[in-house]
Amino acid sequence: MAIVCILMSVVVYLVLNVECGTMQVALFSVRPKRSWVYRNPLLIFDSYRQQLHWKEALEEEELEKLEEEGDKKEEEDPLRHWVHRKKEMEENETQGEEHPLQFTTGSATNCSNNFSLLYQYHDYKIEQITIQNLEHVERAEEVSGQGQLSQYRQLQSLSLMWSSSSLPQDSSIVNDFLILEKLQPHGTLKTLRIQGYRSRTLCSWVMDISISLPNLVKVELSDMILCEHIPLLGKLANLEELCISNIPCVTKVDAAIYGDKTPLFRKLREFTIKKMNGLEKWELLQYCVNLEQLSIRSCIDLTTLPDSIRSCLFLSKLEVLECWNFSALPEWIGELVSLRELCVHAAKLERLPQSIQDLSALEKLVLKKCNYRLRKRCTSGEDKDKIKHIGSVDITQVNYSACLYV
Repeated sequence: MAIVCILMSVVVYLVLNVECGTMQVALFSVRPKRSWVYRNPLLIFDSYRQQLHWKEALEEEELEKLEEEGDKKEEEDPLRHWVHRKKEMEENETQGEEHPLQFTTGSATNCSNNFSLLYQYHDYKIEQITIQNLEHVERAEEVSGQGQLSQYRQLQSLSLMWSSSSLPQDSSIVNDFLILEKLQPHGTLKTLRIQGYRSRTLCSWVMDISISLPNLVKVELSDMILCEHIPLLGKLANLEELCISNIPCVTKVDAAIYGDKTPLFRKLREFTIKKMNGLEKWELLQYCVNLEQLSIRSCIDLTTLPDSIRSCLFLSKLEVLECWNFSALPEWIGELVSLRELCVHAAKLERLPQSIQDLSALEKLVLKKCNYRLRKRCTSGEDKDKIKHIGSVDITQVNYSACLYV
């Protein structure tokens, strides 16, 4: 029988890790209405076969009947194929072979019950959950009650994903806010990823993230095309990795939004800024004093490095990639005495600053899509002596590449 509702499917991978033991990962996918399916499958992969067991959603009589009928109509009937596959895997198990197990989790009668399918596995000690295709949720009530996700007390990583290809309507803008509000995880979470969120504002648990999720180590925010603010990330005392990508309505992030003089980004080590074309002020970087790796990608309006980077005295790796209008490295770059690797999209870069020779720790210089004039300066012209102390210089010119090792 076809089920006409939003289908929520869960895929759980149990992966053996020598040092950390068994890591359990769940993928929860929302499908649109009028999906023609027979049952909601749950796939489990586990190196410890003794931990696996069957959860039969079908009555024993129904299973026996299907097995007796055989697999003549297997190709046209997914349910028959499932039963046949189950029988094969059971036979393999008796022979001592490891294999993935697939079992039904029951036919849901409404959309809310399908989402509750995710919540009922909180005893499985799942450490990583990805909930994708959230744009297919038409009413926030389908996500069930607020705080249900917090039952996963062992959860270390959570990804909440809306498809970036879905165009936001007025109703979806409100809906996304309410959905996000209901998907608050437990406070012990260490990694949070939000992608494709379509509302202009963020709910309270995200905006006050340092209070609701104080243990976060890694945060990724991407493809939030209408969002006008980002959370107060600077107060996350344990944050080490941060990625902000394609949030065009955010024009500035400075200390004023924090309202006090609390030290910000105390442990931040890696920071990626990508497709932030609306960003006019880069004051955020001046508070990342312990930053070690900075990657700026696809920021088309960027012509030179923001002055705020001068505060990053522990910076060891700096990348400026696919920034098509980047045309100058500032003289103050010589102040970044810890810099060991520098990679720059150099299509419009005409010369290297004199101070680059002061970067005594610099071991690798990569100039991507370098123009002819700069390549000539670096190989036989004025800039050759500036970079002679660098162990590896890779100059990639448009249409062909050449490598120079000084």
